[in-house]
Amino acid sequence: MITMMMALVLLAAPARAMNLRPTFARPSPFNAAAWMSVLASRGDGGGGDGSANGGGGGSGGGGGAGGGDDDCHLPPIGWPLAVPLLHALNKGMLCASVDPALRDLTMRLTDVGFLGMLGGLAALASFSGSGIALYGLQRAIVQVALGHMLLESLVNGLLLPHFRDPEKGAHTRTLRPEMWLHHAFAIVAFSAVLLQRCYLPQAVLLTATECTCALPPSFQEARKAKRATGALSATLSTLLLAAFAGRCAVSLAVIAPTTPSAIAALRELLAGRAAQPAYAAAQGVVWACAVGLGTLNALWFSKILQGAVKIKARGRQKKVTAA
Repeated sequence: MITMMMALVLLAAPARAMNLRPTFARPSPFNAAAWMSVLASRGDGGGGDGSANGGGGGSGGGGGAGGGDDDCHLPPIGWPLAVPLLHALNKGMLCASVDPALRDLTMRLTDVGFLGMLGGLAALASFSGSGIALYGLQRAIVQVALGHMLLESLVNGLLLPHFRDPEKGAHTRTLRPEMWLHHAFAIVAFSAVLLQRCYLPQAVLLTATECTCALPPSFQEARKAKRATGALSATLSTLLLAAFAGRCAVSLAVIAPTTPSAIAALRELLAGRAAQPAYAAAQGVVWACAVGLGTLNALWFSKILQGAVKIKARGRQKKVTAA
């Protein structure tokens, strides 16, 4: 709770200082980030009104840089990294203090709480035209997401596996290979977004998918406790399928509109005609990483679907056997 409160304070303070306001790109309150993704990829104003008050991107931006005149003078990475750093410290203290057998669960619970809130904030920031939108905090949210991915790789993947009970061998796991790949794609993409200020709305939209992060560990813990049966199993399976189908849809909403501009930028770069080679390279890198993340989402969705089919088949077989 303290981490969440500090996160809100840290995220809100710069917005007040820079006089950032939600941008009303269309009169309807239901303008989704997928539409913003289309506009940003066309360079029609990816990040606000383009004034000195922040937001920006403006017409002809070529990738939705998401920064006004003041934004261009800001460092690519700064104060928002304090939020994931505080979370990592809290997680480390908890995991070092609890029973070794509970470290895996403690680690997951703390990350689920943090990522769930970050995903919710990113979802709000991905909509313009709403009075509760956090549109002006998009860069801060991407910085927080980048910091979390870096620290999660360090803490969960490298540090915590060394804190184990010699007798029980608890917490001997590191991140799974596909999670290392997921983190690598996210870290590279978010770094390029922040360094070159391209495809910012798309990065925020991808971050919003983390609001579903509680579902996979919920199903895994239910299986460990042998409770993944009946209504609970059916509910979790349905939610998992819906969540990862949504993640695939979000990935498609990011990849499809940005493909023409990214491919054009890469062609200009390879032909040596790019006016800004670093910016063109960043567009290609972000697009390629988005494709990688979308592929992982599709892979996970297929695994969940296969698992759901197996569970249903087992249920039918048990009914036939009982009959």
